Amino acid sequence: VLYYGDEIGMGDNIYLGDRNGVRTPMQWTPDRNAGFSRANPQRLYLPVIVDPEYHYETVNVEAQQANPSSLLWWTRRLIALRKRFKAFGRGSIEFLYPENRKVLAFIRRYENECILVVANLSRFSQYVQLDLSQVRGFIPVELFGRSEFPPVGTEPYVLTLGPHGFYWFSLLSPRAETAVPLSSELPTIALPPTGLAGAIDDAERLGLLPVLSEQMQQARWFQGKARKVRGVTISDRVTLTLRDRDETAEIVLVHVDYIDHDPDDYVVPLALTQGSSDVIRRASLATIDGETRRVVDALTLPATHTALLDVIVNRRRIRGRRGELIGIRTPVMRVLLHEHGMPEESRLFIGEQSNTSIGYEETFVLKVYRRLEDGESLDLEIGRFLSERNFPYAPRVAGAIEYRPNGAPRTLAVLQEFIPNEGDAWGLALDAVAEAYERAATGTAGPLASEAVTTAALLDSATAIELPQEDRELAGTALERAKMLGQRTAELHMALGSDTRNEAFAPEPFTMFYQRSLYQSMRNLTGRTLQLLQSRIDTLPASARSDARVVLDMEERLLGRFRRLIDGKLHGMRIRTHGDYHLGQVLFTGRDFVITDFEGEPSRPLSERRIKRTPLRDVAGMLRSYHYAAHSSMLDADVTAPHERVARVAFGERWYHAVATGFLQQYLETMGSSSLLPPTREEIEILLDAHLLEKAVYELAYEMNNRPAWTVIPLLALRQLLQK
Repeated sequence: VLYYGDEIGMGDNIYLGDRNGVRTPMQWTPDRNAGFSRANPQRLYLPVIVDPEYHYETVNVEAQQANPSSLLWWTRRLIALRKRFKAFGRGSIEFLYPENRKVLAFIRRYENECILVVANLSRFSQYVQLDLSQVRGFIPVELFGRSEFPPVGTEPYVLTLGPHGFYWFSLLSPRAETAVPLSSELPTIALPPTGLAGAIDDAERLGLLPVLSEQMQQARWFQGKARKVRGVTISDRVTLTLRDRDETAEIVLVHVDYIDHDPDDYVVPLALTQGSSDVIRRASLATIDGETRRVVDALTLPATHTALLDVIVNRRRIRGRRGELIGIRTPVMRVLLHEHGMPEESRLFIGEQSNTSIGYEETFVLKVYRRLEDGESLDLEIGRFLSERNFPYAPRVAGAIEYRPNGAPRTLAVLQEFIPNEGDAWGLALDAVAEAYERAATGTAGPLASEAVTTAALLDSATAIELPQEDRELAGTALERAKMLGQRTAELHMALGSDTRNEAFAPEPFTMFYQRSLYQSMRNLTGRTLQLLQSRIDTLPASARSDARVVLDMEERLLGRFRRLIDGKLHGMRIRTHGDYHLGQVLFTGRDFVITDFEGEPSRPLSERRIKRTPLRDVAGMLRSYHYAAHSSMLDADVTAPHERVARVAFGERWYHAVATGFLQQYLETMGSSSLLPPTREEIEILLDAHLLEKAVYELAYEMNNRPAWTVIPLLALRQLLQK
């Protein structure tokens, strides 16, 4: 229960007697009578509080309104968060009874909402074990910071709480794409005398093939979920001896045929193991008839990690039935081993989509490609190119594992140096946006602008001497970091375009044929996307429909912008680029940025990702990423009032304008008169504008198919970019 004044910690005058102690005038300002009345102080029914700890000149609404870390703002956020979940007010309540009686814990449920509340009633730190078996497999997400905690397993769930601390968790059901269920109801297969290798060789008869097919299609790294699978076969098997164990892992290559798409090849390492931990249970594919052992994804076993690293370090060649695995090491390997020594421990990274990564202490990261493609991976090719040129802002490549069927190499894994970091630039940007919005909401950042941020406006700001003071204050530290990232991006492009003798990396000039090809691809993408938008406009969130209609009406203007690509010969050069450049691909070390993952967009064929393009395409990708960060707060469930949404859009555009200007300004300044960019402002604007629009159209199609609620962001971008 909140009584007036509690939201600012106003305090009580206990000397007034009866209930008058909590009826003193509300403390609005540090002025006379605490801003409660203009009357003579002696005429007030009750006096204002002048106790030193709660004095109205110190504790008042005006002071706390200007401080985003104040109790007033904390209480506002608490109430707004509570309003988002009906379970708090209407849900059922189920008390938990931990052994530690100083901790109160209960679960509230309403429809699809499931909220876990844990509160420490003591003035000292407490430790608690909770029996959450009823929600086993669920993922607790802390509501204030939206941080995921470890999934609930079979063991009691352990939490520590500070004095009078509490947690509010939303319990989310396990994601379908991560699923191997925690239950023990796994399929059972027969194991022949030849062991796991024999079961793989005779997978269809022994029942392993249908199990492998089903579990593989549920994995988050399987990229063919939207396609119709015609059949699955095992194309090869390579035996990997596990050190210090009288066992092996089998690197299984699975060939997937589709009815409506070209086939894919996937890497599924398998092993036999015992155990009942949550990690083993989640990695299990099947149990063995009459045994306690399980068939598991071998990449969850530390012994497999050691064996894969050994293949690279010792350049081993391991024959399979049709091809062989070959370990490759670069000169960087010796340098890293000299600096750190041979790592003894490893860990599996979680949360990735298309690949699986393994960390070896603070020395190496091994990226295992789940889907094999013909040829050398771009991460290996570009990473090795940058390592040879001592580019300091990308992980150095120490080695790789290739699979060679009939002599044609296919990259199975890439070994890179480990980069100690504080997270990626996306998380950094989201924190900066939240902090800046709090400052804006307290009235300390000046009025919010609402002008459209067009490509021309960005270039005007980027070529100006300096941003306005109020924009610099709003962006805060994010502006300096954006400038640093702009500089690192330019240095990356100059490094990628530095070798004129290497045919794979030598810069190439624009041609009218390439310009027409670029225009045609953008035109086709736009046609498909707007047709999809027209058919789905009634299914979009209400907040997105008005922008959707505006964008549909602007189709001719959009195509006209793309048509500028073929109005005349463009200058500048085409080079190898990052290809999928956004804030999530950049690590922040605490002092600088490191650019990672040069694979390009995984949905595009490898041959298309190798095409040389203008470096401004990467610039457009990063600018769009900043725009997403600026407007992600629009998607908060507590932002429902129209005026609040309008305010957030205006704030987001102003924040985006500031950091995008800083990024672009530093990028252009670092590139200087480089021949990689067109020599004129007009040509730079044509290319940058076309790629910004193309990226927004691509995002719109993606969001309609995957996250309809997010369509508001690319629709807003298209509407803003298409302003005259």
